Amino acid sequence: MFYSLVQQLVRQDPVYYALIAAARPDKNTWLICYPYYVKYQVEGESTGFAHWDINVNKFMKTGRGKNIIQGSLSLDDESEHGCTLLVPGFHRHIHEWWAQVKQRGQDSSGYTTNAKKTYLPANQQDFGSLIPVPYKRGAVRITMPEILHGSTPIAKNIRLTLFNWHTGIRADHQTLDIEEAETWNQVAQCHQSMEAPMKSTSGEGFWYGRPLFPFPGVTKLSSTSCIGDALIGVRRWDDILVQEERDILLGADDEPALQLAEEICERLYGPRPEAERDESSLSSEELSRMSLDDNEEDMEEIGEGDGKFE
Repeated sequence: MFYSLVQQLVRQDPVYYALIAAARPDKNTWLICYPYYVKYQVEGESTGFAHWDINVNKFMKTGRGKNIIQGSLSLDDESEHGCTLLVPGFHRHIHEWWAQVKQRGQDSSGYTTNAKKTYLPANQQDFGSLIPVPYKRGAVRITMPEILHGSTPIAKNIRLTLFNWHTGIRADHQTLDIEEAETWNQVAQCHQSMEAPMKSTSGEGFWYGRPLFPFPGVTKLSSTSCIGDALIGVRRWDDILVQEERDILLGADDEPALQLAEEICERLYGPRPEAERDESSLSSEELSRMSLDDNEEDMEEIGEGDGKFE
């Protein structure tokens, strides 16, 4: 599924957008959610892998893909036997590891980089092993593209995971973070027609195929905000109304930012119970750290892979 109602809701979520925009090294706030499928695993299914969603060789040479902050939303309570695996802090070691890969003559990679033959037991001893990071339902994982990650080998339970793929738009408002991927026009048209794109965020085609027509039972979510429209290509980011909402949401003044986020979320999800409002996991202090003037220490925390936002 590419356009279920829950996917459409999460793509327009202002807080999720703010987290990703603040975490990007280039501070590019022009983002569009690249349509992607829901990961659905059932008990007994083989789900193991370990990779980077970037071409590490090109990343080392040109920085290609360095701004693509990755994230996922868990729809189930996960266990250590059915969850994401990652190597915390690997962004500090990727250059040293890649130098060893080059010495072994293994420095070639495609649209993504498989770790199966290049991340050896000696590397695990030096830089860390993949560890399970289970999330509760509704939790969001946010990591840097340099972080080695994967999934547990055999599913022990049902697991649903959403991928928003907030992708940067360049100054021409056409080219995205990865030039080989679809353009802004193409992604926007996919959202409008509710069709799957021809290529994934990396520029590669979908390994397991793609639906050739929109799912007949899908219902299109109506507009909930200008910034939400921009995240699915209904509005452009040079639209003054979009810029006004963005500047409030990512600005230094906490009160209007929190108020706008709350208003948009109520349109998306409905009003929250008072108890949840009092125990909100997103405080004004945390939101202020997401402003456009954030320092690089926040990215360091995210790089550790231990930040969970619920």
